[in-house]
Amino acid sequence: MHTQKGFSLIEVMLALAISVIVFVAVFHFAASIHTYAKKHTATPEKYVSYQYGEPYCGMHKTLQDIHFDTSNQIHFQAYLSTSTRISSIHQLNGNRFLLTTDSASTSESDIFLFDVDTQNTTVTLISSLDVGPGIQDAKLLDQYLYVANTSVNSHLKTLYVTENLISELFNVKLPSLSSSASLPKKLAIYGNTLILGSEKSNSGPELFVFPIEGDGVVRTPIYSMEIDGQANQLLSSYGNILVANAADPELRVYNSLFNIEFTYDAPLTLGNGKSVLYKDPYIILGRTVGSGELSLLLQKGTTTEVLKTKRTYGTVDHIQMLDSETILAMTANEDAELQFWNIPSLDHEKDINIPGRVSAYECTSENLLFISTTINTEPVLLWLEI
Repeated sequence: MHTQKGFSLIEVMLALAISVIVFVAVFHFAASIHTYAKKHTATPEKYVSYQYGEPYCGMHKTLQDIHFDTSNQIHFQAYLSTSTRISSIHQLNGNRFLLTTDSASTSESDIFLFDVDTQNTTVTLISSLDVGPGIQDAKLLDQYLYVANTSVNSHLKTLYVTENLISELFNVKLPSLSSSASLPKKLAIYGNTLILGSEKSNSGPELFVFPIEGDGVVRTPIYSMEIDGQANQLLSSYGNILVANAADPELRVYNSLFNIEFTYDAPLTLGNGKSVLYKDPYIILGRTVGSGELSLLLQKGTTTEVLKTKRTYGTVDHIQMLDSETILAMTANEDAELQFWNIPSLDHEKDINIPGRVSAYECTSENLLFISTTINTEPVLLWLEI
């Protein structure tokens, strides 16, 4: 009897086909991970809070060398109406920036592409789009921009952005928010889902979970949750979703299945939850002005230990990690809008006074911290070298 050795042509072709299928699946998985990571969020483990469209800021100077130069500002009176708040800033590439605004007008543009020249403190408008008034928050992932807006026609939009053009792909209107006149407030990305947080709703939930579909568009919520208050900030970190809430409890932490892990209820008159940051193993919670606006928390299973609480004497609108030991609290304190604090001691390090309250910020690849504010009712863009 003849015994065949080696592989037949059919066997070789079958093995090759299986290899191709496995390779394509692995490549698709890797590509999907890349899709949900912003260009400068590929960061060390200690910066894991800054994933899925969250700003990442790395401090390259010492605190003593960081200061605000009053000449480092650009004015937008030629493009934005008086008192129009810039609600998000995104660096696309080099000098190209995308800005969204909380416009009250139904006929003016709300999203802008600018070329920003920091050397000559000038901007050049590249493109703009009117998507309805009141953009409250936006997340940019690759070329997809998700915006929470207060238009009567939609609460959530998906847009496609290039360096020269903005186009609208899809919009979502949530009946429960419309019936209660609740407005969308904040967005977060968790894996391949988009989470929308709203004001307090009297006719339904305040958190909505949308799958990001294969074409980058969000269409229909698959899950919703009630928090009995306004979602002031949503943050995805490790396997959790953190929600700073404008009602008791001020902090809610959900797991990957969107089940509640634990809550933190600030005592007495310590203000509402306004902002939140996670740095393993700590949670830093910022609150509205009260008797303690900044708290360092330590999670222990389903309970939370309050390690320290300090005063900033102004609502903590944003909290940003700068290095392993330094956080930046952006506050409503008129004399100290930018406050630097040490972690985990929560010792106050330094203040910087800028001419206005921070409405949005972005850290760029040029080690610049861009800040939007309003000066004498005019929207302005400031920057610091960090």
